[in-house]
Amino acid sequence: MKILLISGHGAGDCGAIGNGYKEADLTRELVKLIDNELKYYEVDVDIYDQKRNAYKDVKNGTFHIKKYDYVFEVHFNAYDKKAHGTEIWVTKLENGISVEQEIVKNLSQYFTNRGVKRENFAVIYKCKKLGISGALLETCFIDNASDMKIYQTKKKDIAKAIAIGIAEKWGLKKKAAPTIKTVQVNSKVKIKSGAVYGGLASTRGKKVPESVIERIHTVKKLQTNKGVQEALLKEINSWVAVSSLTVI
Repeated sequence: MKILLISGHGAGDCGAIGNGYKEADLTRELVKLIDNELKYYEVDVDIYDQKRNAYKDVKNGTFHIKKYDYVFEVHFNAYDKKAHGTEIWVTKLENGISVEQEIVKNLSQYFTNRGVKRENFAVIYKCKKLGISGALLETCFIDNASDMKIYQTKKKDIAKAIAIGIAEKWGLKKKAAPTIKTVQVNSKVKIKSGAVYGGLASTRGKKVPESVIERIHTVKKLQTNKGVQEALLKEINSWVAVSSLTVI
């Protein structure tokens, strides 16, 4: 599964403006947050170059993308400062809308659900012509003070709700939790920046120099010294707190 996330506007086009915000800034922020949430799933995600404007690229023939299974374009709406809520658009050529229905359903805990609508907007229409399903999300209304207060307060939760909607309806599996490696005798470790020496040596409490931090070390012994678990590193014959080590 491959997904392309697109930030609406940019490259000199600020998009809609409201409540002190520019749409192009918000779309880039939200796309990055969605990308962070999708990292928990078995999926390949790309972000369209955020220095570019996908709409302009479509219009001037410079919109070139790889083959994706889904393209998700993020926008923020604007109207009369009173309109509010979230809505999502697909092209008139799109058959299924279950993914989009799930997304706005998830977002309805934050905004009024304005539903799934159809229009051949330039970017998603171009993608559909390339054989790629896509959707354009109008997250909420940038010129509505209430909507923007909710967004600014709940932006990470909103990104998570979007990612869950995409993941559940596309059948994406969650990645297995990473195995946490513990420091043991004979473990190969690196010292974290800012670590200090421990143990009973004359260097105790002194900062470990960067030249030592860059090396790989072997744990020779483990001890608890004044309530702190420490490891004796073979290559430098010095103790360092286990909390300052990373197993490699």
